[in-house]
Amino acid sequence: MSKTSPLKKMKAVAKHIVAMSLLAAAAMPTHALVINPTFDAGYNAEQKATVLSAISFLQAQVTDNVALAINFKTSSSGPSSNSQALYGLPYSYVVAALNADRTSANDYKAMSHVTSGPADTATGKSLVWFTYAQCFALGFNCGAQGLRDIFINLGLVDSNRADGIASDKYDMFTVVLHELDEFLGVGGPGSSVGTGYPYLGIEDLFRYSSAGVRSYTTAGDDAYFSIDGGATMLARFNQEWGADYADWWSAGPHTPSVQDAVYTPGVIANYHSAELVALDVVGWNLATAQVPEPSTIMLMLPVLVGLGMRRRRAQKAG
Repeated sequence: MSKTSPLKKMKAVAKHIVAMSLLAAAAMPTHALVINPTFDAGYNAEQKATVLSAISFLQAQVTDNVALAINFKTSSSGPSSNSQALYGLPYSYVVAALNADRTSANDYKAMSHVTSGPADTATGKSLVWFTYAQCFALGFNCGAQGLRDIFINLGLVDSNRADGIASDKYDMFTVVLHELDEFLGVGGPGSSVGTGYPYLGIEDLFRYSSAGVRSYTTAGDDAYFSIDGGATMLARFNQEWGADYADWWSAGPHTPSVQDAVYTPGVIANYHSAELVALDVVGWNLATAQVPEPSTIMLMLPVLVGLGMRRRRAQKAG
């Protein structure tokens, strides 16, 4: 089956650890995720509606009482990138917070395979980093929100799913939801693999190459997301240079997914169970008691989310 030429998402990662001095705060009462967007003048009404639809979708998935402000800006490169602040704490603090935050069967299963510290036994690393949104979802007080920008190349996206996506455009709903996901710590900002930074991302705790074997390789196609100690692959991680190693593999035939590392023009990608499981285990409490396993959650309307100090750039393959 032939596929249209993909647009590689080249990401220049400027990862900023804001703080070993973060103060632990009391757990927030369960309520709701609230994402407040602002828009550059270049966004038209339909494009704004697509962003708002993506926001509505993510807000409906989780119950954590976290408020985010995100600026939607335009870009001449694309199709998308984001800038957000990242925060670091000792491994043992973060693991304790993840254990305290367990509310689902997936949480308990995932954390049963994570050691308490003081360092990660698989890598020896003693720091874990996470996004501003995850900081508050896990009960830490990270102060005021820093950078919080999502950049969309409006000339490269199609904002109307109802009549299909133009063959030379990218599905705007997919693009926006991908970037919002990363503000919540799923995908790009969920991993320090390949960056040379001496700490882990929360999503790295669930990165395997086989049962019982954690994987930090940046070559080949054997790294995957698993919450049962590597026994079950929920999604294969990207291993293609120039795209985030914590996004999903998309180099061959596969079912398009929102968190794919590479977008394909003309293709609609939806939110699958792997994205929901990832949201669940990296610090969020899901609104639904059960995550659909084989089926895909169809996103009928276009949707939004974001934060700031890390810049991801998407560039044309070639």
